Amino acid sequence: MADCHDILIAFEEAISLNKSRCEKLEKSRDALRKKIRKYCEDNGIEPLPTFKGQGSFTMGIANNSTKGSFDLDDGIYFEVEDANEMPTPKTIHGWIVEAVDGHTQQPVIDKNTCVRVTFTDEDNPHHIDLPIYYHAKGDDHPHLAHKRDGWIESDPVEFADWFAAECGDGDQLRRIVRYVKAWKDYKGVQRPKSFVMTTLCALHFAKDDRDDVGLFETLKNIRTALGKEFSCLRPTTPLDEELLTDMDEDAQERFLEALDCFIENAEYAINSDLQTDACKYWKRSLGNVFPCDMASEDSDATKRMAAPAFVKTEGRSA
Repeated sequence: MADCHDILIAFEEAISLNKSRCEKLEKSRDALRKKIRKYCEDNGIEPLPTFKGQGSFTMGIANNSTKGSFDLDDGIYFEVEDANEMPTPKTIHGWIVEAVDGHTQQPVIDKNTCVRVTFTDEDNPHHIDLPIYYHAKGDDHPHLAHKRDGWIESDPVEFADWFAAECGDGDQLRRIVRYVKAWKDYKGVQRPKSFVMTTLCALHFAKDDRDDVGLFETLKNIRTALGKEFSCLRPTTPLDEELLTDMDEDAQERFLEALDCFIENAEYAINSDLQTDACKYWKRSLGNVFPCDMASEDSDATKRMAAPAFVKTEGRSA
């Protein structure tokens, strides 16, 4: 049975943000931080904000996109004595929009949950999302400035810490999340959002010595859980928030059909005698970037290298 662990590792390296893109994001982030702090200083806004990275870049699971763009989330935090010191979310969004307006050629986008700054570099198009929070003295968690819904208790740093704890000492869960995000990107699976898929992967992670088997078992665990109840509860603040409310029955059915196809291709790949055959199935789900040129056509060598396809795995039951 074909062992494609090393080929998946090479694929993960290919889809990860390279050093130059990471440096580009950090340079853009730092320039915006400087501009926002100066705006607050010039306009007498106190306390001056601090900044905390959040999202896939900070969590080490950011991928290149087939669409060519990549992004970073950078939280803006106002530490205050009393929540009553804070203006309305609409007002504070206005501050940040004014602070970063004109920084790039593209107009600033003022979304409900963040302010987005788009960089249209020819080789490295990217954007920076700027969610805004206050954290009042005595509060356990910060509150997000949501233009439509007001101030909402939300703690993305807590989620990042939770995910890091789920990863433990190894990186396999991070790699599996990358594989799943690459599948979503290649297949155009819009929902569930990547944040939700990251949560599902962590909740139903099946650790294994091989990434191909670990990915397959994790996908099966997710499918079993969603087949029983199409639900994913946020594991951090706001605790137990339902993350799949935006998917009606038709959207649920389309997603499960796509997931079933991914699982079927993974099963065929693991049960193939040749790595060359297995890679064809992985490529169907993960796209042309999958490095099929690494595959061996030596069936005896493949079998000698391969562990049993369906080994007992560690992890949560679905």
